[in-house]
Amino acid sequence: MPIPVRRFTEHGIIQFETLLNDFIADKKIDDEKLEKLLFDDVYSTVFEEAAPFTLDTDNNKYKIAKVISESLKLKDHPELDKDRGLWTWLSALLLKRLVKVNRKTGELDFSEEKENSLYIYHPAHNRYYRHLVAFPCLIYSSLGDKGRIFLRGDISERGEIVEQLASVQDVQRNPGVIEAITILYYDPSKDGVMKGAASKPNEERNLGGQARRLREVLKQFALTYDLNAMEGSQIVDLLPREFDRWKKHHKSSDTISAT
Repeated sequence: MPIPVRRFTEHGIIQFETLLNDFIADKKIDDEKLEKLLFDDVYSTVFEEAAPFTLDTDNNKYKIAKVISESLKLKDHPELDKDRGLWTWLSALLLKRLVKVNRKTGELDFSEEKENSLYIYHPAHNRYYRHLVAFPCLIYSSLGDKGRIFLRGDISERGEIVEQLASVQDVQRNPGVIEAITILYYDPSKDGVMKGAASKPNEERNLGGQARRLREVLKQFALTYDLNAMEGSQIVDLLPREFDRWKKHHKSSDTISAT
């Protein structure tokens, strides 16, 4: 049954955070309390501009981001990136998908990050990219497949590449840079990251060009080039020789796809 989209009021956000802290303490979600909060008119209102949506049981980040982005018509309404009530309500709706389960104990493995930033949305540049629902939706709406590096895997997973690169302000909202990261490090055959891309550079073995190094190179490029005006392939072409092995992977993939 399609779900009508709602947005928390400020009071609703506060109530959800209180409830979330209880769930974290108990290491389990009280379904009845959560559902009451989600659909109680005291705490949230219907977001009339959005179309009701249906999600299947697949927790694939790309698929979920696509469905929600299309429901919100996010491509035409980028200003929704400031809507705390909307994104926090959506994370509350998807909470059971967002929280990992400890395989050994069976208990829910909530993140203990400061201010619950995986679930409570903050639009500030140093916080919004941590939100498990908003960030992939915003990436999908602006880039689609060109942003697959940040749309891979399960909706509950952020990944090392996100930690290393999405936290950089020059990366977050730059389509060309995100496309370049996807070109270099995304492995479409596994819907994952190329092996070694998230590891530390090893000078002794002459292995460089990983994501950590790209972060530094991009900061240098930003002093000389207008990265916002460049496409991903143009940025990739500028990269020094240490990135050649990642460039070769991309060219090989292109060759295989074309045959």
